[in-house]
Amino acid sequence: PPYELAASWPFPSPNPSTRGPVLLLLPLVFTTLTLLTLSLRLYVRLRLIKCLYREDHLIVLAGLGAVGLGAVVAHAHTVGWDRHQWDQRLEWFEASELDMWLVQLFFIVIMAFVKLSTLALYGRMTVGISIPYYKIVNRGMILVMIGWGVGFFTATVFGCWPIEMYWKSRSGDECTNEYVRLAVGTIVNIVTDFVVVLMPLPIIWKLQRPMREKIILWILMAVGLIHVRSDVQLRYHLFVPPPLSPTSLLTTPGLGGLAFAYTVVECNLAIMCTSIPTLRPLAKKYMPKL
Repeated sequence: PPYELAASWPFPSPNPSTRGPVLLLLPLVFTTLTLLTLSLRLYVRLRLIKCLYREDHLIVLAGLGAVGLGAVVAHAHTVGWDRHQWDQRLEWFEASELDMWLVQLFFIVIMAFVKLSTLALYGRMTVGISIPYYKIVNRGMILVMIGWGVGFFTATVFGCWPIEMYWKSRSGDECTNEYVRLAVGTIVNIVTDFVVVLMPLPIIWKLQRPMREKIILWILMAVGLIHVRSDVQLRYHLFVPPPLSPTSLLTTPGLGGLAFAYTVVECNLAIMCTSIPTLRPLAKKYMPKL
């Protein structure tokens, strides 16, 4: 923080105000739900359909990323991400900065694999269906997501040079402008969220299914809008406070930890929302009237 701001802070409190165990509970709950959803998805593929598709391999990689993200966010609870900056200990500095770096990397990996998995599913659904330009758009989106993933992963890894200066530097002079990088990555991520969620509309319309089934399928696909809302909420907490109050990110207890919490929710919801439509054979087996 700027010297003038840090000089105005109170002394560390012996009983600091925190956000409680949210950084422990959210990763535990949401990672468990994600693993349960992926287990059901794999059960459907391996036992009921007896076939694994490309999108299943990609979503499993996203699931592994979610486990790593949960572990990092849970660790962040132990190094001060749940409290005011002035209540953090000096010995926590490097560990807390490293956690922030890892959270960003896991987020990029998870979101890239989730969207690539979804786009792979769309590509498979269009086999035998004539939709002008759809396959071109789908392949274009795949290239966009690969570019977004590789580009922003690389930009984050080498955001500081040498790399370890991200969590060792106290001045940030060895680093690029992180705020700009996050803002650009965020805009692309939210736009692609909406595009990917809305892309199945023409596919479902072309399916030779009763209208009732088409509506159910689209509702299942539209569950992804829940994930999009979570993404927007996360970006609000990351980017709205600074313009309104330059000190808010530094003086609100655990606001950085709150962004971590929303990241956990967003990434796990993305995996679960993407997997819910694949569970329909399981629902039909045990609830045939559905």
